[in-house]
Amino acid sequence: TGRRLVMVDAEPRACALARLNAAQVEEDVEVREGRFDAVLDPAERFALVVADPPWVPSQRVAEFPEDPVWAIDGGIDGLEVARRCVRTASRHLAADGRVLLQLGSVEQVEVLDHTCETSGLEVLAVREAGEGGSRGVLALLGPEAWTGPRPHEG
Repeated sequence: TGRRLVMVDAEPRACALARLNAAQVEEDVEVREGRFDAVLDPAERFALVVADPPWVPSQRVAEFPEDPVWAIDGGIDGLEVARRCVRTASRHLAADGRVLLQLGSVEQVEVLDHTCETSGLEVLAVREAGEGGSRGVLALLGPEAWTGPRPHEG
């Protein structure tokens, strides 16, 4: 597309791997290390924000012993980081931009809907991954004023 890709992660090892991958392509890729709500310039706008925040409720992280706790712990209801993602993305989204957000369940998307509304975004589509949503869900968010056709749900 010719657009610049900005990748953000708070984990140094993830950033190091992202930089190694970015060096293999000819695209304009920048990797920033730190919290996403702290490393973006206030004036930056993006056509697409892809976010995969930790979404496992804190009391359930022991169910996933193979995953580092810092990578999966989403707070009490699993949505602490996702809420921050939505609020931050809404401030950095181009006028007709979209947010693609990975969460654990349709129910989490429904709970997050209030944060979307207060951030000027709405849930445009939700798609379950895996059999019966066994691998999470993807939620497509966009500005409330969007009047174009809605993406297919399912």
